[in-house]
Amino acid sequence: MTETDISAGAWNERGMIQDLDKRGFSYNNCLSELISNSLEEKVNATKSIIRVTNKYIYITDDGNGMNKEELVNMLEIFRSNNSNNKSMGVSGLGFKAATKILSNNTTVTVYTRNKGKWL
Repeated sequence: MTETDISAGAWNERGMIQDLDKRGFSYNNCLSELISNSLEEKVNATKSIIRVTNKYIYITDDGNGMNKEELVNMLEIFRSNNSNNKSMGVSGLGFKAATKILSNNTTVTVYTRNKGKWL
């Protein structure tokens, strides 16, 4: 690299996270996103249950769950995890935006069980 070369272009993580608030997700959109995740082909759930309290939103389903790699990939921004399956989502943002907005920027805890093992 010479003095006249410029290396430019990077992801601004804080800006991207703030952008999630501006994408127009309503609470209903967010809940729909989380429910649709359990209805996707690879999850294979037949039943989803939503329970809302003053402090928590519980969404459970009877699907396949995720292994550690799938859980990590789900949390990677813009990663589309359904390129080989039917999916309601396209951008790889849904879970991240939905949990950020529904949690009011507080801690989100995800429990998943795959092949009888809890993560």
